[in-house]
Amino acid sequence: MRKNNNLHGAIDHLRRLVNHGDPVALRHLGNLLAEVGDSEAAIHVYKQLASTGSATGWLLCAQLHEGMMQYDQAVQGYESAARAGEASAWRLGGQILERLTRYEDALGMYERAAQAGDPQAGRRVIELSEELKGAEHTISLYQQAAQNGDTQALYRATHLLSSMAREEEAIAWLRDLIKRGHKEALYCLAHLLVLQPHFQLR
Repeated sequence: MRKNNNLHGAIDHLRRLVNHGDPVALRHLGNLLAEVGDSEAAIHVYKQLASTGSATGWLLCAQLHEGMMQYDQAVQGYESAARAGEASAWRLGGQILERLTRYEDALGMYERAAQAGDPQAGRRVIELSEELKGAEHTISLYQQAAQNGDTQALYRATHLLSSMAREEEAIAWLRDLIKRGHKEALYCLAHLLVLQPHFQLR
């Protein structure tokens, strides 16, 4: 009982600070409202925080909506957070869409996250693209990523080509990368030739 009284007293105090224009109090007020189970009031406060230009406000809104299984609102919140500067929010929205089996929409959000520099999203773009668009598209994505310095993608592209009995294509691609100064491609080529000793460099 005493804890509840203290919480409600803190909420009243924070409301007064908010009314006096204290932006820092907004987040604390929203957190306390969420803690006492008043999610709707907390979302309202987080939206006030978001209206100040805070990506965190949108992110907190989205997380509450997600916890309440209000998935459309959660995705909208994550998208707003992303547009306000929280790049990882594209991926978080994509994860919800993927759970809802809205795979094309999820892929779109993962691609936005990858473009913003999120490495986890970049990997999921490739994996989901393979499921939706097939191996050819995936090989192309791996090759693009490899040319941009992604070592893991280099080996995955080579493995996929090899698994499809396209070792000669893999070797030609790796040799082209080596000529352009891609050092890891040399190790990858050596690894491929160890696994496929019947292939000879010409």
